[in-house]
Amino acid sequence: DNDLKSVARRFFHRSYSGRTVGRIEQKAVLGRFIHDAPLATPGIFMAGNPGTGKTAVISELLSALPQHSYVMINCIMAGSVKNAISEILLASGQKSIDDLSGIILVLDEIDYLAEKDAGLVQSIY
Repeated sequence: DNDLKSVARRFFHRSYSGRTVGRIEQKAVLGRFIHDAPLATPGIFMAGNPGTGKTAVISELLSALPQHSYVMINCIMAGSVKNAISEILLASGQKSIDDLSGIILVLDEIDYLAEKDAGLVQSIY
């Protein structure tokens, strides 16, 4: 069963072209946020049912930016708040969370970590 899921995941991952179809309004809002994020709004929270394209849309928009201007991690894969923070610092090249100004931070599946540490979301914002 796990092998079948792994094969399917690899197949669908390879078949994804990096472009999403639709979601025009959402892309416009996110595009404005990404453009203005370091200057204006401290954060945005995307929510929706699984499989609706949240990660795909944000990934598509971020792909147009220089790679050093954002950090995107999957909180489920990180497994813990401590690991997530370590991954953020490693990916950003910073020594402290306080040094992340001007970097767009995308925490995919943050609800997983928020269940473990409710203060995480507050401290990041």
